[in-house]
Parts: sequence; structure tokens; C-alpha cells
Amino acid sequence: MIAVVPSVVLLVLGVVAGILGYRWRKKKQSDNLEFQFHPDILELRTGVNRPPSPLPPPVPARPQFLEYEVNPTDLQLNEQIGRGAFGIVFLATLKRAVDGLLTEQTVVVKTVHEDAGEEEIKNFIREMDTTITLRQHINLLGLVGCCTMSHPPYLVTEYMPYGDLKNFLLKCRKVKLSERLRDSMYDFNEMEVYQVARQIANGMTYISQAGYVHGDLAARNVLVGEDLVVKIADFGLTTDIYERGYQRQDADQKIPLKWMAPERLQREGRYTSKSDVWSFGVLLYEIATLGNVPYAGLDRTLLDELRTGYREPRPPGLQQDLYDMMLRCWQWEEDDRPEFENLYDELDAVVESMAKGYIKPGSGSPGGENGAAVATENAYDIPRSAQMRMQLHVTADVYNSEDRDEIDSLASSNVESSSTPIGGHLDNHEISDTELPRSTNDHIEGNSRDAEEDMKKSPTTEETVDNV
Repeated sequence: MIAVVPSVVLLVLGVVAGILGYRWRKKKQSDNLEFQFHPDILELRTGVNRPPSPLPPPVPARPQFLEYEVNPTDLQLNEQIGRGAFGIVFLATLKRAVDGLLTEQTVVVKTVHEDAGEEEIKNFIREMDTTITLRQHINLLGLVGCCTMSHPPYLVTEYMPYGDLKNFLLKCRKVKLSERLRDSMYDFNEMEVYQVARQIANGMTYISQAGYVHGDLAARNVLVGEDLVVKIADFGLTTDIYERGYQRQDADQKIPLKWMAPERLQREGRYTSKSDVWSFGVLLYEIATLGNVPYAGLDRTLLDELRTGYREPRPPGLQQDLYDMMLRCWQWEEDDRPEFENLYDELDAVVESMAKGYIKPGSGSPGGENGAAVATENAYDIPRSAQMRMQLHVTADVYNSEDRDEIDSLASSNVESSSTPIGGHLDNHEISDTELPRSTNDHIEGNSRDAEEDMKKSPTTEETVDNV
């Protein structure tokens, strides 16, 4: 009996030892299996073999943009309508709740290139800041909102159905040669030359009085809406000069050459609001010639030509008073150029004398709350009378083959009515610039350039210049 007890004890101990050994072996196998089948999990857990990828830090909304911040998920980018040196432009739909109701708004979204670096993004944010600072003005492109908490950032603006003024003017040429374009908006007349010019002068008066220089004023950066409302756009080069009164051009800026004032063409040239006045004179030339390229055939010799006194000749059919305004804008000395406010007053007086009883854009009619003006539906609908038409340098017999090719290419655009818009912002244009022939009888005092020689020079692109 006594001999049986030790045997039982030994048996129990053996069973226990066997169970423990079995469990140890199973755990060892389990560890080996986990290492074999889940190395990524082990690496992420230990952090020894591969460090975990850092999560992008949350981007807070910039304080100056909080009021205008738009949720990027509310934007639907529909189609790309422009791509240029300073960014990409999309036609988009903004869907968001307003007063409890879901609304949809057609907008334009501008953003940076896919490979934009830190400097490009910084400049784009500055453009946003300028757009917000200038706020709303009837002749400046309206701000809808912005997206600064996402990458890439977005600038959201109102949609202008007739696109940029440059392409609009080229389509107006088409009307002069053909009746295939039925939209009466493109039947551009003399009074509307002044009307468009005064609206731009109005917007530039606001910009200059706010202490800013636009820096790239041209027809390509003015947008056209219903009833011939025009608005200045593209503030990518706009600069605040309030403190010093001038701005020096950055060494890496590429600016279209033929719109630049002499002070900007010179090495380390500084520029002011009067530099925009020079560009406004070139813009007047674009409007009066339905998109003519200024200074055809001149590139880096332009500064020397301007220094000797050469200026664009008066286009055939152009009123002398408007050409005189161009020449005043093209004075070599900045101080000799007029202020935008004076230019606006002159243009406003001309429009008023041509159309008695018209309603000034933005002035509306009296009788609003506290005496405020009430904007009317036809505030921009200035009557177009046949007796006010002028020869806008676009009669059929003056077009050369290149001009006709350009005009014919417009027929493929679907512009039968205002319900089929041609786009909003366009940083670059699908239509190349061409020069209409100049009259051999047109010249300015002090200039011996032969106009027929200029007719042989037809640039296909807008030259740009570094700050050399």
C-alpha cells in the first residue's frame, strides 16, 4: 500500500509536466507562425525594421480666409477650361445648403499645377488674399470662396459666361464677316467700345485707390458677362504698394512684353499704378481693334523703339479722342500719365453723351432703403443704335489669310446663344494672336516706321520677358 502512493504521485507529476510541456510547445509554434505569416504586423508593432509612416498634420484654416472657407467636398470639378503659367482653371459646380435648402451654383475654380512647389503655392495664397482684401466691386471678378485647408488650395470665383475679353473680341470679328454667329452680344459697336473701357477704368480706379497695382492688365485678364458686364480678373501679380507707393519687379516674373510700361522693361525697374495706366492704353488698343496684337513684329527691341517716341498708329475708323487717350496713357514719364479716376470720368462723359438716359452700371435707380440705389435688371443694357456703329478695323477686304484662318476657327465654337458659354477664366488661349494690316496712311508724329513693313510681321504668340 505504501509503495503505491509514490507511484501515483509520480504519475500525476508526469501528467502535469506533460501538459505544461505541450502548452509551451504550442505557444512556441504559435509565435513562429505569427512571425512567419504576419511580419508586417510585427514590424509595425515593434517599429524596429520599418518606421511607421507619419500622418499628415491637420491644416488649420488661415485666419483671413475663415469667412470664405468652402468645403472641397461641396465642389464638383466638371471640366478644365484653362491652363497657363500660373495655374489651372476648372468649370465647377458648388453644391451647398443655404437656409436649409440645397443649392447649386456654377463657379470657376482656379488652383496650382500638380507639381507646384512651395513658392508657387505661396504666390497663389497671396492671390487669394488680394482677392479677399479687394472684396466685392461691380467691375472686379466676384469671390465665391476658397479652400485653404486642403491640398491643392482652391480659389472659387463667379462664372462669366462669355469668357475672357480677348476671345470675345475675336468672336466679334467673326460677326463683321459672317452672320453665322447669331448672338447679338458679339455685334460690337462704337458706343460699346467706350462702355467696356469705362467699366475697366472704373475697376482700376478702385484697385489703385485701394493702394494696389494689378501688374498684368490686358484683355486676356478681363472677363465678359451678360449684358456686356466686364470684370477685371487674375490678381496673381497684383501687389500692395500702399506703404512705399511702388513695387520692384521680381527677377523670376514672366510678364507679357507688349503690355509693360517702359519702367518695367528696364533693369530693376520699379512700377506703380501709373504702370497699369500704360497697360490700360494697350488694352484700349485691343478693344478698338477687336483683339489686335499691339506692336506687331517687335520683341526685345520694343524698349528702344518706345524710347525714340514710337507708339502704335491710330487704327482706321477710331475716334481721335480715344486715340488721344491712348497716347496720354503711353507717356514715357509716369507723372505725365493720367489717373484712372480721370480716365473713368472722361469715358463716362462720352458714353453719357452718346446715349442720353442710360443707367450707369451699378448706379441703379433711386428709391432704395435709406436712399440707396436699387440695381435694375437692365443696368448694363445700353441701347445699340445703328447710327453709332463705326469701322472697327474689321471690313472683309483688310483680312489676310492668317486672319481668315483664325476667324474661321471660331466657327467650331458653340456660341449660337448666351446659353452656350465659351468659358470663364482662361490663363492661356487656344486662339493665337494675329495682327491685322495697318493702313499705310496711318502714322504718328515723329515716327518714320513704314506700315507696310509692319504688315509682314505677324507674331503667333505673346512674347514674355524676364526681368532682364
